Amino acid sequence: FNWYWLADGCSKHKIPFFLGHALYMKLIHGGKTKNDRIDAKVMADLLRTGFFPPAYPYPESMRATRDLLRRRTHFSHQHAEILRHIKTLLYQQGYTDLPVVHNYNAERIRETFSPYKLPDDAAFSLQNDLTMIEHLDTMIGKLEWRIEKTARGHDHHALALLRTLKGLGRIISLTILYEIHTIQRFPTAQKFSSYARVVRVERSSHGKKLASKNNKIGNPYLRNAFGQLAISAQRFYPSIKVYTQKLVKKHGNAKAYTLLAHKFAVAVY
Repeated sequence: FNWYWLADGCSKHKIPFFLGHALYMKLIHGGKTKNDRIDAKVMADLLRTGFFPPAYPYPESMRATRDLLRRRTHFSHQHAEILRHIKTLLYQQGYTDLPVVHNYNAERIRETFSPYKLPDDAAFSLQNDLTMIEHLDTMIGKLEWRIEKTARGHDHHALALLRTLKGLGRIISLTILYEIHTIQRFPTAQKFSSYARVVRVERSSHGKKLASKNNKIGNPYLRNAFGQLAISAQRFYPSIKVYTQKLVKKHGNAKAYTLLAHKFAVAVY
């Protein structure tokens, strides 16, 4: 997480810079003794022999905007977490038939959930949650304005191409664009799908499948974006909804949406 300054300094002074993938390197080098001298020697040996697992040093020009998009994703998750707490609070008080609200902005949430009668402490907790959601909505709005302002100077052609996908909105399309940077990074659609974490990791030995591990190696922000795309596309496009229902009937709910996310990832590639 702290390589930005070093990469920029090396680029400025024309010094070759190699960024190693920490998780892959941990799999290669798992020695009993560990210190800086041993780590430096192991990394030098890996680089010399061609086994150094490279990570992508994201360019400085688009890095700050990408990090703003990631921060916006973090705030969106907090928004959803608070909304879940509001529903849990109402369930605890016996309100089981809660309305479904698709556009979860602060004003709509307050209009929907404020009329419910609750004990004093529960009502106080609900008001705190509503205040937090209002504050998060304000911060997310400011972030989106800043992101769209800085994104104007970057790849308009790729963004216009992404927006042709059904269900892909302005923020998710920017997230996908900035997390990818350039599709030339990935030689095949399979490599890209693996990076986006929309395919299962296969681990086998002598024809026997082992427990699934390393599923978190990849880009969680791309995985989140494709998951949102799969949900929004089937919600607003009847043909995709029919196809999703067929997948759900055959594979179950969770796997169906993963398969749909994978198909969108291939389409993006």
